[in-house]
Amino acid sequence: MFEDQDYYTISDTETAQVVYDKQRKVVTISVDYLDGVGAPDNKLVVGGELEQRPNGSLYKMVRHEALGFWVSYNRTSGPVVIVTVTIQKMK
Repeated sequence: MFEDQDYYTISDTETAQVVYDKQRKVVTISVDYLDGVGAPDNKLVVGGELEQRPNGSLYKMVRHEALGFWVSYNRTSGPVVIVTVTIQKMK
């Protein structure tokens, strides 16, 4: 793998990516769910309703300034739906 990231195939419908800084500390974790299979409920991740974008995708990001990270929930539109949940350390 790359020095600054690892990529995992968890199942046929779930993958994860972990990104590291120069000290090899985790700065981002992102998980993709094909067709939304196994994805957590968006309200548990970002609270409230998702915002619909012009292309039909759904998205919401919540910044937790005091804790030093943000989390997002993204659901693509189209024939193949992918739900992505990302948590990232703020710089």
